[in-house]
Amino acid sequence: MTAAAPDIKALGPAIRFADAILRPIGRMDVDALAIAPLPGSDIRALSSHPAFAAPINRAVRERLRLTGNPVSRATVDRLMTQPKSRLALLFATERAIEVDRASMILAATVLHKRIAGMLLKSDRIAAQKALGSDAFAVAVHEAPFMHASLAELDRLPAESDILTTPPDAAQGRVDAVNRFGLHVALNYVEAVEPEILPFVLARLHADAAPAGRRDAVAALQPGHVDHIVKLMRRRLPSWSAIIG
Repeated sequence: MTAAAPDIKALGPAIRFADAILRPIGRMDVDALAIAPLPGSDIRALSSHPAFAAPINRAVRERLRLTGNPVSRATVDRLMTQPKSRLALLFATERAIEVDRASMILAATVLHKRIAGMLLKSDRIAAQKALGSDAFAVAVHEAPFMHASLAELDRLPAESDILTTPPDAAQGRVDAVNRFGLHVALNYVEAVEPEILPFVLARLHADAAPAGRRDAVAALQPGHVDHIVKLMRRRLPSWSAIIG
């Protein structure tokens, strides 16, 4: 009996992850690339030279412990077939600007009850500036009706001013909200595909210890995972085709 031909569409996510492992430099936060005594910026610059690209990518793989078989066959099978696993893969392999966009949407959705409770116009304006107009619209018009349960993930103190720090700290406010959204994304990956979490932590130059992010974001339950898949499908059309 002739073996069935592989599903080329299903192979796409596996190929994407293999490429991320073989050539990690293009997907890593620059601070994660440093190899003493060279800073990450020098490593990235050197890797752009054809003669240095392969050995430098190999050195980064070894430092990040991405050599050998970093994930099991079962994980690869899920990345090829399961939408929730493909979303985890996107957090591991998509361009930083797209991951940041997803993080803002996640932050807006999880923090939507805080925004709904804002009485001062100035606070709502500050929150909109921190999240961006698109993510703020998700928090106001979509999250309360379609993804209300994701507010359960918010473990910040009730008095937290993450969305409303003073205007002179506007960039710090944006960074803090983005970091909160990344914590949601990291907890998602940990819940769905923990084997690829080290790669995501490395590429985002994030703290490997879960305590800090769990102080801010609760561990995800299956229902939360399902909501995040639906949210990302709808709000990020370029991701939807990959998620399936």
